[in-house]
Amino acid sequence: MGDARAVVSGIMCVFFAGIVAIALGWSRGAGLAPLVVGISGLLLSLLQLSDDIRASRHTPTRIPRLALVLVAWIAGFVFVTLAIGLLPGAFVNIAAFLRLHERASLGFAIAIAAIYSGIAWLLFDRILEQSLFQGMLFT
Repeated sequence: MGDARAVVSGIMCVFFAGIVAIALGWSRGAGLAPLVVGISGLLLSLLQLSDDIRASRHTPTRIPRLALVLVAWIAGFVFVTLAIGLLPGAFVNIAAFLRLHERASLGFAIAIAAIYSGIAWLLFDRILEQSLFQGMLFT
């Protein structure tokens, strides 16, 4: 299990390093939140990676199927979000994950996805007045 955890932690390190690299190219106002999240995530991922590498020396294993499935879900979320935008992408991905991976009922999956998307829309669009990414298909 240690090797699989190290692989996932390494992927997370690359992911957060990418966020930091992209955010550094943005203006101070636009890049502040991604930098805070990216740097925090990178530091925590590096700590987890070092812990996982230490643990993997004692328990060599192969990557379990679940780790690969979850990494595929994360990649799918990124691609769907890039295509159709953050809020619709989150709705689609949450509903799909709950329905397909967690075997939730369709109504429950749609309800939870709608609640999450509604809260995110209310918080970012209405309260904070921040425009979220609209997706490459709609811009």
